[in-house]
Amino acid sequence: MEPSKRPGGRSARVRDAVRQATLAELAGKGFRGLTVDNVAERSGVHKTTVYRRWGSVEGLISDALELARDEPWPVPDTGAVESDLRGVARLVQSGFADPELGPVSSAFVAAAMQSPEAALALHDFFQARHEQSAQVVR
Repeated sequence: MEPSKRPGGRSARVRDAVRQATLAELAGKGFRGLTVDNVAERSGVHKTTVYRRWGSVEGLISDALELARDEPWPVPDTGAVESDLRGVARLVQSGFADPELGPVSSAFVAAAMQSPEAALALHDFFQARHEQSAQVVR
C-alpha cells in the first residue's frame, strides 16, 4: 500500500512518527517482534490509520527503507580510490556494528529473507547506496 507523498503538514508528521516508531520497534524487538499495533501505539497514530496507509509490517519496512534510501550518504572523498573504498566498507560495517543502528540493519535483512516486499525495498535501498558510492570508482 503506497503512503501519501504530500511533503508537509499532518501527513508528513504522521509518516515521520510511524517511521520513527517502526525503527524503534525494530531496534528493540527485531523483525519477528514488529507489529502494526505496537507501531501505532508507539507513534501515537491510531492503528486503523497505520493499517490503512501501510497495510502490514512489510509496508512499514518498505516505507522506512524508502525514506532511508533517499537520505544522503557520506561517501568518503580522501583523494585516493583505495582509501575511499575502505571508507565505504567501514560505513557499511559501522551500520551493522552500531548499538542503535545495528539491530535495525539486521532486522531489515531478516525481513528481506521472509518477505518479497521487504526484499524488494531492501534491494532498492542498496541500489541507491551503490549509485551514491559509485562516484568513488568513477
